[in-house]
Amino acid sequence: MKKFLCLFLAVMLCLSFGATAFAAELEAEIPEEDVSLADAELDVSDEETECFDVLESDEPTAEEMDSGEGTVSPMVYSPTTASEFHIVSCKVYPAYIENGKNAYYENCVTYEPRSFAPTTIRDTMTKAEQQELIASAERRGHEVIGWYITGTFYMDCYLPHWVEYYIYSHDQNGEEKKAHGIRRIATISNYFLFPEDTSKNYTYGYDGRGYMTCYNKAINNTYELYPEFDMKVTFSAT
Repeated sequence: MKKFLCLFLAVMLCLSFGATAFAAELEAEIPEEDVSLADAELDVSDEETECFDVLESDEPTAEEMDSGEGTVSPMVYSPTTASEFHIVSCKVYPAYIENGKNAYYENCVTYEPRSFAPTTIRDTMTKAEQQELIASAERRGHEVIGWYITGTFYMDCYLPHWVEYYIYSHDQNGEEKKAHGIRRIATISNYFLFPEDTSKNYTYGYDGRGYMTCYNKAINNTYELYPEFDMKVTFSAT
């Protein structure tokens, strides 16, 4: 009887160990990725379009951006994954006063960025070029008092916002930040008086940054970019 009980217990132990080993073997055969949903959550359909809806939002003008007030026009999302920002040109016109208001004559010198530095213009206007611009306005009877300088930008992205900038001249050195809304193209401008001493070189212009929202299709998500720019012209005294 004792031999029978011992044999019975031995058989039961063998079966128990075998079941445990078999269960462990089955568990080991199940690959970990088969039970993970992480990849499935990142799948993005090529037909996804809800991010491209038109939204009613506010675009600040330069004055409204400074004050934080005012009503503005709606912004529109664009179905693009581009993130391009560059300077198109910087133009310098002769400025004068007409009927108590600032004005400028249509003749100008145009500067464009180099291909290797699309967000930078650092150029010099010769004395001869300055004199020619001033003379062209004076021939029309205008007394030139300074320069009217414009800067034009191009922005291609999912949602363009605005260009923030500071003005640099003999009496302004970036103390006040301004902004101008952009729809791919935007032009900022300002009148600059001659400095008291024109026997020395002087530099006028702008620097700042763009503000744009871009779209990454691979992860169906947006991100912000703030590309910086520098746009200045030095007026040579010789």
